[in-house]
Amino acid sequence: MAPEIRVIFGATLYFVSCMLSDTLSAFTAQDKKFQRDAVRTHNVFRAIHLAPALKLDVNLTKLAKKLADEAAKSHGFRNIQTGENVFESTSTNYRDVSGREVTEAWYQDVCFSNFDFKHPANNLASSFLQIIWKDTTKFGIAKSFSNMRGLPQVFIAAVYRSPGNIEGFYHENVSKGRFKKSYCKKVQTRSHMHDKKIQNVDYTSNKESAEQRI
Repeated sequence: MAPEIRVIFGATLYFVSCMLSDTLSAFTAQDKKFQRDAVRTHNVFRAIHLAPALKLDVNLTKLAKKLADEAAKSHGFRNIQTGENVFESTSTNYRDVSGREVTEAWYQDVCFSNFDFKHPANNLASSFLQIIWKDTTKFGIAKSFSNMRGLPQVFIAAVYRSPGNIEGFYHENVSKGRFKKSYCKKVQTRSHMHDKKIQNVDYTSNKESAEQRI
C-alpha cells in the first residue's frame, strides 16, 4: 500500500510543478527582472519600518497582470481596491519604469502627504502605507503597455495580501522604525516619478472586499 501512495504523491507533485512552470513561463525574462527589483525594493523599505519581508506570489502576479492589461486597454485604472497600488505614465519620450522606480514612487507618499506616524490613517499616503503594512506577507506585480494618440503609456499594478489600509488596524501595522525625515529631502528633486503615480481611491474598511478579486 505504501509504494502506491508514494507513486500517487509523486505524480501529484509533478503535476503541481508543471502547473507552476507553465504559469511562470508566461512572463518574460524582463518581466521577472522587473518583479525581482520590485520585491527587493519593497523589502528594503519594509525593513526600515520593522515589517517582515514580502514574497512574490504567482496568483497575485497573474491578477496584477490582468489589472494592468485592463488599464492599458481602457487607458486608465478604474475601481481601484484596497490592497492595490497602481501607477501609470503617458509621455512624449518613451521611458520604461523599473521595479525599483515604481516602488520608490509609491513609497514617496510619505514625503508628499504631511504624513504623521502618530496618526497614520492618511488617504494621501495609501501607497506608502501598503508597502510597509506589517500584516501583508505576499504580493504580485506586473506591467502593461499601450499607446494613446501616438504617446506611449506604461501601466503597473501591484496586488497585496493581506491588504493594508484597514480601518482600526493602522497603529499595529505602521511603524516609523528607522525612518528619517532626511530621506524626503533627497527625493524632492525626483518627485516627477511620484507625480505620475495614481493615488489609490475607493478604499474600503475591510479585507473581504479586496479579496473578492481573486
